[in-house]
Amino acid sequence: MDRYVEIAEAAYDKINQAFEDAEVNAKSISTTKCLEIEILHPSFTLPGQDASVQRDGHCVAIPKKLLALAFLHARQNFLDQYSVDHEDRKQRKSLFSLSRMMLMYDPEVYTATNFRKVAASIKDQDFVDEINIIGAFLTSPLPRHTKSPNLWSYRFWFFTRHANIYDQIVRYCNECLNPLHQSHASQLTIRTQVWHMFVKSELAVVHMAGEKHPKNYYAFDYARKLLCYSIANIRQFPQDAVKEHDAIISYVNEIATIHHDWCLQHPSDCSGWSYLTYLLETTFPYLTTTSVIISRTIERICTLAWTGDSMWMFIKSAIANTTLLNLDARHDTLQQILLLASNNAESNSLGSSKKAIAVAAREAIDWIKVQWQSGSWPDDDILIINELDRTRP
Repeated sequence: MDRYVEIAEAAYDKINQAFEDAEVNAKSISTTKCLEIEILHPSFTLPGQDASVQRDGHCVAIPKKLLALAFLHARQNFLDQYSVDHEDRKQRKSLFSLSRMMLMYDPEVYTATNFRKVAASIKDQDFVDEINIIGAFLTSPLPRHTKSPNLWSYRFWFFTRHANIYDQIVRYCNECLNPLHQSHASQLTIRTQVWHMFVKSELAVVHMAGEKHPKNYYAFDYARKLLCYSIANIRQFPQDAVKEHDAIISYVNEIATIHHDWCLQHPSDCSGWSYLTYLLETTFPYLTTTSVIISRTIERICTLAWTGDSMWMFIKSAIANTTLLNLDARHDTLQQILLLASNNAESNSLGSSKKAIAVAAREAIDWIKVQWQSGSWPDDDILIINELDRTRP
Protein backbone atom coordinates (compact mmCIF):
# COMPACT_ATOMS: atom_id res chain seq x y z
CA MET A 1 0.00 0.00 0.00
CA ASP A 2 2.83 2.41 0.89
CA ARG A 3 4.50 1.68 -2.44
CA TYR A 4 1.24 2.50 -4.26
CA VAL A 5 0.89 5.81 -2.36
CA GLU A 6 4.48 6.74 -3.23
CA ILE A 7 3.92 6.05 -6.93
CA ALA A 8 0.70 8.09 -6.94
CA GLU A 9 2.36 11.00 -5.13
CA ALA A 10 5.34 10.93 -7.52
CA ALA A 11 2.96 10.94 -10.50
CA TYR A 12 1.09 13.93 -9.07
CA ASP A 13 4.30 15.89 -8.43
CA LYS A 14 5.64 15.12 -11.89
CA ILE A 15 2.47 16.17 -13.69
CA ASN A 16 1.97 19.24 -11.51
CA GLN A 17 5.54 20.41 -12.13
CA ALA A 18 5.28 19.82 -15.88
CA PHE A 19 1.97 21.68 -15.93
CA GLU A 20 3.42 24.71 -14.13
CA ASP A 21 6.59 24.77 -16.26
CA ALA A 22 4.59 24.60 -19.48
CA GLU A 23 2.27 27.32 -18.22
CA VAL A 24 5.22 29.63 -17.57
CA ASN A 25 6.69 28.73 -20.97
CA ALA A 26 3.39 29.53 -22.72
CA LYS A 27 3.30 33.00 -21.16
CA SER A 28 6.93 33.70 -22.09
CA ILE A 29 6.46 32.63 -25.73
CA SER A 30 3.25 34.51 -26.40
CA THR A 31 0.55 36.04 -24.24
CA THR A 32 -2.09 34.50 -26.51
CA LYS A 33 -0.60 30.97 -26.44
CA CYS A 34 -2.83 28.50 -24.59
CA LEU A 35 -1.43 25.60 -22.64
CA GLU A 36 -2.23 22.36 -24.48
CA ILE A 37 -2.70 19.07 -22.66
CA GLU A 38 -3.20 15.64 -24.18
CA ILE A 39 -3.04 11.97 -23.28
CA LEU A 40 0.25 10.38 -24.33
CA HIS A 41 -0.26 7.27 -26.44
CA PRO A 42 1.43 4.11 -25.04
CA SER A 43 3.40 3.69 -28.27
CA PHE A 44 5.57 6.67 -27.30
CA THR A 45 6.98 4.76 -24.33
CA LEU A 46 10.20 2.89 -25.08
CA PRO A 47 10.27 -0.86 -24.28
CA GLY A 48 11.47 -1.54 -20.75
CA GLN A 49 10.93 2.07 -19.61
CA ASP A 50 8.20 3.57 -17.47
CA ALA A 51 5.86 6.08 -19.06
CA SER A 52 6.76 9.67 -18.24
CA VAL A 53 5.33 13.13 -18.79
CA GLN A 54 6.48 14.72 -22.05
CA ARG A 55 6.72 18.49 -22.45
CA ASP A 56 7.44 20.55 -25.55
CA GLY A 57 7.10 24.28 -25.09
CA HIS A 58 3.52 25.02 -24.09
CA CYS A 59 2.39 21.43 -24.76
CA VAL A 60 2.16 18.68 -22.14
CA ALA A 61 1.52 14.99 -22.90
CA ILE A 62 0.59 12.79 -19.95
CA PRO A 63 0.33 8.98 -19.92
CA LYS A 64 -3.16 7.93 -18.90
CA LYS A 65 -1.87 5.57 -16.20
CA LEU A 66 0.10 8.38 -14.51
CA LEU A 67 -2.84 10.76 -14.78
CA ALA A 68 -5.15 8.23 -13.13
CA LEU A 69 -2.70 7.73 -10.25
CA ALA A 70 -2.27 11.49 -9.86
CA PHE A 71 -6.05 11.93 -9.78
CA LEU A 72 -6.45 9.37 -6.98
CA HIS A 73 -3.72 11.10 -4.99
CA ALA A 74 -5.21 14.56 -5.62
CA ARG A 75 -8.74 13.48 -4.75
CA GLN A 76 -7.76 11.86 -1.45
CA ASN A 77 -5.59 14.78 -0.39
CA PHE A 78 -8.22 17.30 -1.46
CA LEU A 79 -10.88 15.66 0.70
CA ASP A 80 -8.52 15.34 3.65
CA GLN A 81 -7.29 18.95 3.51
CA TYR A 82 -10.71 20.46 2.80
CA SER A 83 -12.30 18.69 5.74
CA VAL A 84 -9.53 19.84 8.11
CA ASP A 85 -9.19 23.56 7.32
CA HIS A 86 -10.04 25.08 3.97
CA GLU A 87 -10.11 28.65 5.32
CA ASP A 88 -6.33 28.90 5.65
CA ARG A 89 -4.84 30.82 2.69
CA LYS A 90 -1.83 28.51 2.28
CA GLN A 91 -4.11 25.52 2.45
CA ARG A 92 -6.31 26.96 -0.27
CA LYS A 93 -3.30 27.33 -2.58
CA SER A 94 -2.67 23.61 -2.22
CA LEU A 95 -6.36 22.90 -2.78
CA PHE A 96 -6.22 24.88 -6.04
CA SER A 97 -3.49 22.61 -7.41
CA LEU A 98 -5.32 19.48 -6.21
CA SER A 99 -8.65 20.55 -7.71
CA ARG A 100 -6.91 21.41 -10.99
CA MET A 101 -5.49 17.89 -11.16
CA MET A 102 -8.93 16.42 -10.44
CA LEU A 103 -10.49 18.41 -13.29
CA MET A 104 -7.65 17.47 -15.61
CA TYR A 105 -8.60 13.82 -15.23
CA ASP A 106 -12.38 14.16 -14.92
CA PRO A 107 -14.09 17.44 -15.98
CA GLU A 108 -17.32 16.45 -14.21
CA VAL A 109 -15.93 16.56 -10.68
CA TYR A 110 -18.36 19.08 -9.22
CA THR A 111 -16.56 19.12 -5.88
CA ALA A 112 -13.53 20.72 -7.57
CA THR A 113 -15.49 23.38 -9.45
CA ASN A 114 -17.61 24.17 -6.38
CA PHE A 115 -14.45 24.80 -4.37
CA ARG A 116 -13.16 27.15 -7.08
CA LYS A 117 -16.51 28.95 -7.03
CA VAL A 118 -16.14 29.51 -3.28
CA ALA A 119 -12.63 30.88 -3.85
CA ALA A 120 -13.94 33.25 -6.53
CA SER A 121 -16.70 34.45 -4.21
CA ILE A 122 -14.19 35.51 -1.56
CA LYS A 123 -11.85 37.09 -4.14
CA ASP A 124 -9.09 34.56 -3.52
CA GLN A 125 -8.62 33.61 -7.15
CA ASP A 126 -6.74 35.36 -9.95
CA PHE A 127 -9.10 36.10 -12.84
CA VAL A 128 -6.52 35.79 -15.65
CA ASP A 129 -4.99 32.57 -14.33
CA GLU A 130 -8.37 30.91 -13.90
CA ILE A 131 -9.50 31.90 -17.41
CA ASN A 132 -6.30 30.45 -18.88
CA ILE A 133 -6.49 27.20 -16.87
CA ILE A 134 -10.11 26.44 -17.78
CA GLY A 135 -9.44 27.60 -21.35
CA ALA A 136 -6.59 25.08 -21.57
CA PHE A 137 -8.94 22.28 -20.52
CA LEU A 138 -11.64 23.34 -23.00
CA THR A 139 -9.32 23.63 -26.02
CA SER A 140 -6.96 20.70 -25.45
CA PRO A 141 -7.41 17.35 -27.26
CA LEU A 142 -8.64 15.61 -24.11
CA PRO A 143 -11.39 12.99 -24.45
CA ARG A 144 -14.24 14.69 -22.55
CA HIS A 145 -13.24 18.22 -21.62
CA THR A 146 -14.21 20.15 -24.76
CA LYS A 147 -17.86 19.09 -24.35
CA SER A 148 -18.05 19.20 -20.57
CA PRO A 149 -21.26 20.84 -19.29
CA ASN A 150 -19.58 21.35 -15.92
CA LEU A 151 -16.59 23.29 -17.29
CA TRP A 152 -18.63 25.46 -19.69
CA SER A 153 -21.17 26.23 -16.98
CA TYR A 154 -18.41 27.07 -14.51
CA ARG A 155 -16.66 29.35 -17.02
CA PHE A 156 -19.80 31.43 -17.56
CA TRP A 157 -20.55 31.48 -13.83
CA PHE A 158 -17.03 32.73 -13.20
CA PHE A 159 -17.54 35.71 -15.54
CA THR A 160 -20.95 36.69 -14.30
CA ARG A 161 -20.33 36.26 -10.57
CA HIS A 162 -16.81 37.66 -10.37
CA ALA A 163 -16.48 40.97 -8.55
CA ASN A 164 -15.53 43.98 -10.73
CA ILE A 165 -15.92 41.91 -13.88
CA TYR A 166 -15.34 44.84 -16.25
CA ASP A 167 -12.04 45.81 -14.58
CA GLN A 168 -10.91 42.18 -14.63
CA ILE A 169 -11.70 41.85 -18.34
CA VAL A 170 -9.74 45.05 -19.05
CA ARG A 171 -6.75 43.52 -17.24
CA TYR A 172 -7.19 40.26 -19.16
CA CYS A 173 -7.27 42.15 -22.48
CA ASN A 174 -4.14 44.11 -21.60
CA GLU A 175 -2.20 41.05 -20.38
CA CYS A 176 -3.36 38.30 -22.73
CA LEU A 177 -4.74 40.03 -25.82
CA ASN A 178 -3.92 43.41 -27.40
CA PRO A 179 -3.26 46.38 -25.09
CA LEU A 180 -6.13 48.84 -25.15
CA HIS A 181 -5.53 52.33 -26.53
CA GLN A 182 -7.47 54.63 -24.25
CA SER A 183 -5.82 58.02 -24.75
CA HIS A 184 -8.36 59.78 -26.98
CA ALA A 185 -11.29 57.34 -26.95
CA SER A 186 -14.62 57.94 -25.24
CA GLN A 187 -15.74 55.74 -22.37
CA LEU A 188 -18.38 54.14 -24.59
CA THR A 189 -15.79 53.34 -27.28
CA ILE A 190 -13.43 51.83 -24.70
CA ARG A 191 -16.19 49.76 -23.09
CA THR A 192 -17.35 48.43 -26.44
CA GLN A 193 -13.76 47.73 -27.50
CA VAL A 194 -13.14 45.77 -24.29
CA TRP A 195 -16.20 43.56 -24.69
CA HIS A 196 -15.59 43.19 -28.43
CA MET A 197 -12.04 41.96 -27.87
CA PHE A 198 -13.03 39.68 -25.01
CA VAL A 199 -15.99 38.05 -26.79
CA LYS A 200 -13.86 37.51 -29.91
CA SER A 201 -11.26 35.69 -27.83
CA GLU A 202 -13.97 33.60 -26.14
CA LEU A 203 -15.53 32.81 -29.53
CA ALA A 204 -12.10 31.55 -30.63
CA VAL A 205 -12.11 29.21 -27.60
CA VAL A 206 -15.60 28.00 -28.58
CA HIS A 207 -14.47 27.42 -32.18
CA MET A 208 -11.43 25.44 -31.05
CA ALA A 209 -13.64 23.29 -28.82
CA GLY A 210 -16.06 22.88 -31.74
CA GLU A 211 -13.26 21.57 -33.92
CA LYS A 212 -12.02 19.16 -31.25
CA HIS A 213 -15.56 17.90 -30.61
CA PRO A 214 -17.96 18.61 -33.52
CA LYS A 215 -21.59 19.56 -32.87
CA ASN A 216 -20.57 20.90 -29.49
CA TYR A 217 -23.88 22.06 -28.03
CA TYR A 218 -22.45 23.10 -24.64
CA ALA A 219 -19.77 25.31 -26.20
CA PHE A 220 -22.23 27.22 -28.37
CA ASP A 221 -24.75 27.47 -25.55
CA TYR A 222 -21.99 29.24 -23.61
CA ALA A 223 -21.45 31.54 -26.62
CA ARG A 224 -25.17 32.39 -26.63
CA LYS A 225 -25.17 33.40 -22.98
CA LEU A 226 -21.93 35.37 -23.28
CA LEU A 227 -23.21 37.35 -26.29
CA CYS A 228 -26.35 38.47 -24.45
CA TYR A 229 -24.37 39.21 -21.29
CA SER A 230 -21.85 41.39 -23.17
CA ILE A 231 -24.53 43.45 -24.96
CA ALA A 232 -26.40 43.94 -21.67
CA ASN A 233 -23.18 45.22 -20.06
CA ILE A 234 -22.54 47.69 -22.88
CA ARG A 235 -26.09 49.02 -22.53
CA GLN A 236 -25.72 49.50 -18.77
CA PHE A 237 -23.18 52.27 -19.30
CA PRO A 238 -24.91 55.73 -19.32
CA GLN A 239 -24.57 57.12 -22.83
CA ASP A 240 -26.33 58.60 -25.81
CA ALA A 241 -28.74 56.10 -27.43
CA VAL A 242 -27.51 56.86 -30.96
CA LYS A 243 -23.85 56.36 -30.02
CA GLU A 244 -24.73 53.14 -28.20
CA HIS A 245 -26.53 51.82 -31.29
CA ASP A 246 -23.58 52.66 -33.56
CA ALA A 247 -21.07 51.11 -31.16
CA ILE A 248 -22.96 47.81 -30.95
CA ILE A 249 -23.46 47.68 -34.75
CA SER A 250 -19.74 47.30 -35.52
CA TYR A 251 -19.35 44.83 -32.64
CA VAL A 252 -22.12 42.37 -33.56
CA ASN A 253 -21.46 42.55 -37.31
CA GLU A 254 -17.85 41.49 -36.89
CA ILE A 255 -18.81 38.70 -34.48
CA ALA A 256 -21.44 37.47 -36.97
CA THR A 257 -18.95 37.56 -39.87
CA ILE A 258 -16.26 35.69 -37.90
CA HIS A 259 -18.68 32.98 -36.84
CA HIS A 260 -20.22 32.67 -40.31
CA ASP A 261 -16.75 32.11 -41.78
CA TRP A 262 -16.25 29.30 -39.27
CA CYS A 263 -19.63 27.78 -40.17
CA LEU A 264 -18.76 27.80 -43.89
CA GLN A 265 -15.65 25.78 -43.03
CA HIS A 266 -17.75 23.31 -40.97
CA PRO A 267 -20.93 22.90 -43.05
CA SER A 268 -22.21 19.85 -41.16
CA ASP A 269 -21.89 21.34 -37.66
CA CYS A 270 -25.53 21.80 -36.65
CA SER A 271 -24.62 23.45 -33.32
CA GLY A 272 -22.55 26.11 -35.11
CA TRP A 273 -25.32 26.90 -37.59
CA SER A 274 -27.90 26.93 -34.79
CA TYR A 275 -25.80 29.50 -32.92
CA LEU A 276 -25.55 31.61 -36.09
CA THR A 277 -29.36 31.59 -36.38
CA TYR A 278 -29.61 32.64 -32.74
CA LEU A 279 -27.02 35.38 -33.27
CA LEU A 280 -28.93 36.83 -36.23
CA GLU A 281 -32.26 36.72 -34.40
CA THR A 282 -30.92 38.19 -31.15
CA THR A 283 -28.95 41.07 -32.68
CA PHE A 284 -31.09 41.81 -35.76
CA PRO A 285 -31.68 45.52 -34.84
CA TYR A 286 -27.91 46.06 -35.17
CA LEU A 287 -27.02 43.68 -38.00
CA THR A 288 -26.35 45.03 -41.50
CA THR A 289 -24.78 41.88 -42.94
CA THR A 290 -27.70 39.41 -42.69
CA SER A 291 -28.51 39.36 -46.41
CA VAL A 292 -24.79 38.97 -47.25
CA ILE A 293 -24.50 36.03 -44.82
CA ILE A 294 -27.52 34.26 -46.34
CA SER A 295 -26.32 34.88 -49.92
CA ARG A 296 -22.84 33.56 -49.12
CA THR A 297 -24.40 30.48 -47.55
CA ILE A 298 -26.46 29.76 -50.68
CA GLU A 299 -23.32 30.23 -52.81
CA ARG A 300 -21.47 27.73 -50.61
CA ILE A 301 -24.35 25.26 -50.94
CA CYS A 302 -23.97 25.47 -54.72
CA THR A 303 -20.18 25.19 -54.56
CA LEU A 304 -20.19 22.14 -52.28
CA ALA A 305 -23.38 20.67 -53.73
CA TRP A 306 -24.45 20.46 -50.11
CA THR A 307 -27.70 18.79 -49.17
CA GLY A 308 -27.11 18.35 -45.44
CA ASP A 309 -29.75 19.57 -43.00
CA SER A 310 -27.55 22.03 -41.08
CA MET A 311 -27.10 24.62 -43.86
CA TRP A 312 -30.59 24.25 -45.26
CA MET A 313 -32.20 24.53 -41.83
CA PHE A 314 -30.26 27.75 -41.28
CA ILE A 315 -31.53 29.14 -44.60
CA LYS A 316 -35.13 28.18 -43.81
CA SER A 317 -34.97 29.52 -40.24
CA ALA A 318 -33.41 32.79 -41.38
CA ILE A 319 -36.08 33.35 -44.00
CA ALA A 320 -38.84 32.25 -41.62
CA ASN A 321 -37.93 35.08 -39.26
CA THR A 322 -39.40 37.90 -41.33
CA THR A 323 -37.78 40.57 -39.14
CA LEU A 324 -34.27 39.66 -40.33
CA LEU A 325 -34.74 40.65 -43.99
CA ASN A 326 -36.79 43.34 -45.66
CA LEU A 327 -39.20 42.43 -48.45
CA ASP A 328 -36.70 43.00 -51.26
CA ALA A 329 -33.99 40.93 -49.56
CA ARG A 330 -36.43 38.07 -48.89
CA HIS A 331 -37.58 38.31 -52.50
CA ASP A 332 -33.99 37.93 -53.73
CA THR A 333 -33.30 35.04 -51.36
CA LEU A 334 -36.46 33.19 -52.34
CA GLN A 335 -35.61 33.74 -55.98
CA GLN A 336 -32.19 32.12 -55.43
CA ILE A 337 -33.79 29.09 -53.77
CA LEU A 338 -36.44 28.78 -56.47
CA LEU A 339 -33.75 28.95 -59.13
CA LEU A 340 -32.05 25.97 -57.48
CA ALA A 341 -35.37 24.17 -57.18
CA SER A 342 -36.19 24.85 -60.84
CA ASN A 343 -33.33 22.58 -61.83
CA ASN A 344 -35.53 19.73 -60.70
CA ALA A 345 -37.45 20.08 -63.96
CA GLU A 346 -34.25 19.42 -65.87
CA SER A 347 -33.16 16.56 -63.64
CA ASN A 348 -32.61 14.16 -66.53
CA SER A 349 -29.86 16.37 -67.96
CA LEU A 350 -28.21 17.24 -64.63
CA GLY A 351 -25.50 15.52 -62.64
CA SER A 352 -26.35 13.77 -59.39
CA SER A 353 -25.04 16.65 -57.23
CA LYS A 354 -27.23 19.26 -58.91
CA LYS A 355 -30.21 16.95 -58.73
CA ALA A 356 -29.67 16.59 -54.98
CA ILE A 357 -29.48 20.37 -54.53
CA ALA A 358 -32.66 20.79 -56.60
CA VAL A 359 -34.49 18.29 -54.39
CA ALA A 360 -33.26 20.01 -51.19
CA ALA A 361 -34.32 23.43 -52.54
CA ARG A 362 -37.76 22.11 -53.48
CA GLU A 363 -38.14 20.68 -49.95
CA ALA A 364 -37.25 24.11 -48.56
CA ILE A 365 -39.94 25.76 -50.71
CA ASP A 366 -42.49 23.16 -49.59
CA TRP A 367 -41.50 23.79 -45.97
CA ILE A 368 -42.07 27.54 -46.48
CA LYS A 369 -45.55 26.86 -47.89
CA VAL A 370 -46.41 24.68 -44.90
CA GLN A 371 -45.36 27.49 -42.58
CA TRP A 372 -47.60 29.89 -44.50
CA GLN A 373 -50.56 27.51 -44.24
CA SER A 374 -50.07 27.42 -40.46
CA GLY A 375 -50.49 31.19 -40.41
CA SER A 376 -46.88 32.05 -39.52
CA TRP A 377 -45.83 33.44 -42.89
CA PRO A 378 -46.63 36.85 -44.46
CA ASP A 379 -48.98 36.78 -47.45
CA ASP A 380 -46.61 39.04 -49.42
CA ASP A 381 -43.92 36.34 -49.36
CA ILE A 382 -46.29 33.64 -50.51
CA LEU A 383 -47.41 35.82 -53.40
CA ILE A 384 -43.74 36.17 -54.35
CA ILE A 385 -43.21 32.41 -54.12
CA ASN A 386 -46.29 31.60 -56.18
CA GLU A 387 -45.38 34.18 -58.80
CA LEU A 388 -41.80 32.96 -59.10
CA ASP A 389 -42.87 29.30 -58.90
CA ARG A 390 -45.21 29.71 -61.84
CA THR A 391 -42.46 31.25 -63.96
CA ARG A 392 -39.84 28.61 -63.20
CA PRO A 393 -38.75 26.33 -66.09
